[in-house]
Amino acid sequence: ETMDAALAAKPDIIIIPEWDEQNENTSLRPTLSNLSAFTRITRIFRGMTPELPGDDKNIPNLIVSYRKVVALGEKPEFEVLGLPDSGGNVQSRFLLRAPDGHEVFHSSLFSFSGKNMEEQRFSIPSESWAGMPYLCPELEVIRNGKTVVYKDGLQFIKIEPVSNCDYQYVKQPLRD
Repeated sequence: ETMDAALAAKPDIIIIPEWDEQNENTSLRPTLSNLSAFTRITRIFRGMTPELPGDDKNIPNLIVSYRKVVALGEKPEFEVLGLPDSGGNVQSRFLLRAPDGHEVFHSSLFSFSGKNMEEQRFSIPSESWAGMPYLCPELEVIRNGKTVVYKDGLQFIKIEPVSNCDYQYVKQPLRD
């Protein structure tokens, strides 16, 4: 949304300054938490394909985004971003599991056309997580009638009892 607003002004250049980029996780460089997310999104705004050399095109071009640390009482936001994908449309559902594997939350089924950049955002109250040290996210993806669950490699969400915690987001493309 911010990039759309900046581009609407028809600028000659766009500068993205931040005084503490690495600590606030707002840098455009690849990091453990961002991987290639900014590269893929920036390529779309430049009119290029978001697909990168070496991409496994059997994996949907989706990015999962959420805070890696949540304080109890907060209502954190989650996002699944669908990028243009030569593999076509997909459906996905976001899930959170307790350390023992018990399902704590599952979203509705989202559809992504594969033709445009499309987002699905949702919030989840954290009160039901009070007894858990962390949650394990999963993304269930349905493409061409086949269901695949992506969970290995997704950053777990740490639960903190106090509000002064790490506000860093992870933005994990499935293709990374």
